[in-house]
Amino acid sequence: FEKNGEKSIEIDPRVTSNEQLEFLAKRGFNRVSLGVQDFDCDVQVAIGREQPIEVVQEKVDVCRSLGFRGINFDLIYGLPLQTPKSFAETLEKAIEMRPDRLAVYSFAYLPKMRANQSKINADELPPAEKKYQLFSLAVEHFTGAGYRQIGMDHFALPEDELSIAQNDGRLFRNFMGYTVQSSDEMIGFGMSSIGYISNSFFQNISTLNRYQKSVNEHDWAIFRGKKLNEDDLIRQYLITSLMCNFKLEFVKLKEKFGVEYSEYFKDEDTRLDEFINDGFLKRIEYGLEITPLGRTFVRNIAMTYDTYLAKPDSKGTMFSRTI
Repeated sequence: FEKNGEKSIEIDPRVTSNEQLEFLAKRGFNRVSLGVQDFDCDVQVAIGREQPIEVVQEKVDVCRSLGFRGINFDLIYGLPLQTPKSFAETLEKAIEMRPDRLAVYSFAYLPKMRANQSKINADELPPAEKKYQLFSLAVEHFTGAGYRQIGMDHFALPEDELSIAQNDGRLFRNFMGYTVQSSDEMIGFGMSSIGYISNSFFQNISTLNRYQKSVNEHDWAIFRGKKLNEDDLIRQYLITSLMCNFKLEFVKLKEKFGVEYSEYFKDEDTRLDEFINDGFLKRIEYGLEITPLGRTFVRNIAMTYDTYLAKPDSKGTMFSRTI
């Protein structure tokens, strides 16, 4: 590993000790992401994650004293019992701690995949229109406090690397989120981790006993993979351009893959009129551009080009909603 490279880790403030943070700092970790979700006590009880704000503040202070160069917060909107008033208070408390980056994710209610969510009362979850209101509050509060909106769900201080990368057109997004590194190689370590090498995804075994057995036998410990074909790569490039740069330049698509947008995506393009009429997207001289209003709905626009979403799923709801 590069000596001065970025080494980040996500921690749970409730169970991470100050000694563990010191251990990580001594071993070169320089960015830490804290799972906050929400500061409201009623919401925390509803999701089974009680975490006093004092605990988060202590970890932030310790990380800064240890010299971590980046502190991130992960917030969730759409949680049970969340209201505009309570979420606005959470946003202001987060701003007071002044993290370098904030990620604001939509709550993915998937009780069939996550057993712990089966205890959540689905009737207490806010509807889509309320979730949009909550996310709009995040945009209003964070941009008003000097943060820049990065991509579709991140915020960063102007001097943060993500902000600089977005200014320079170098912002990149992989399946883990936004990054300044546009590398095509990502190695997944550990149980259930996902890697990406040579245009291929692979995932390690997700059950502990099977994973340990495979590793002890010096096996690959991989249980599934997907090699991207030419069509996958073209659509991957298009979707990444929309999600990172909020625009698609047809000439760059042709230079990279030798395809004419108007011919290759003829069917998909006819389905964009609804987004254009709603003010989310506009046609420009050299391609397509997401409007400021459309940033929140960029996933929906990108889904137009995702051929896999059109395939039927017999297992029920497997993926989170866009809002």
